[in-house]
Amino acid sequence: MPDGSGVIGKVPSFADLGDFLTVDGGREFIVRVPGTAQSKLSDANTARVLNWILGNFSASSLPAEFVPYSREEVAVLRSVRLDDVGSERARLIRKIEESGS
Repeated sequence: MPDGSGVIGKVPSFADLGDFLTVDGGREFIVRVPGTAQSKLSDANTARVLNWILGNFSASSLPAEFVPYSREEVAVLRSVRLDDVGSERARLIRKIEESGS
């Protein structure tokens, strides 16, 4: 949605996406989800879009030490297939909840 909210059961909200950056594996997950990994955007443009989304919709949940995604990082991460998105997302959400983020 234009405000970064998702569609329940289909598209997650961008509002708390920064929380994924607070747990091990979360940064990688954001790039490896199919919508990002399989995007037709170049690695550089994918990095720009991710950084824009995080800065515009998730700024309040970004960790203080957030480092923007680079073209090189996106190229490496999106080349690694994520086979079970649902399980990995659930695992990361549990870690986020346990950490209190």
